[in-house]
Amino acid sequence: YTDIIAGAKKSILELQGQGGTPALVTINEAPFYDYGIGAIGSTSGHAFVLTNTGQSRAVTLAEVGLDRIIYDLIGGVWPGTGGTCGVEILGGASCTISVGFTPNNLGLLADTIEVKYFDGVSDQTTPRNIQGTGVIPANLEISDGDPYDYGTLIVGQTVNKLFTITNTGGMLG
Repeated sequence: YTDIIAGAKKSILELQGQGGTPALVTINEAPFYDYGIGAIGSTSGHAFVLTNTGQSRAVTLAEVGLDRIIYDLIGGVWPGTGGTCGVEILGGASCTISVGFTPNNLGLLADTIEVKYFDGVSDQTTPRNIQGTGVIPANLEISDGDPYDYGTLIVGQTVNKLFTITNTGGMLG
């Protein structure tokens, strides 16, 4: 540049930096997580571990794939009750999200967790397939009527009766 009073001058500023790989977020439980059997209307939860194997931080993390009826973040908001993730994960770090399974139908119920994030270069999405099986809740029935009539007994007399308990539902009772 030119200084009007002193003439031409030079100003030097040394810069340095270090490049790193973009963030790469993965979700454990590959290739899918199975919640197993759940009674219709019940809820079971699971904590999924998100790991950033890149060197850059992953930012603006959010779950964008769940149907929010059968599968949802526990408590309904990121990262789910008990989850430890914020809106970013530093390179090499891990955190958890809590996802609940509440079956409302019979049979196999599948969905995909999709965590969206910015990797330092562009928007990315990392998926994890999940499934569970909805069954009818346990329904225990006791044989021989309700109430069962032991008949007339003499004071001190003992009568034994074997009752049969039957589960007519889908869960173990």
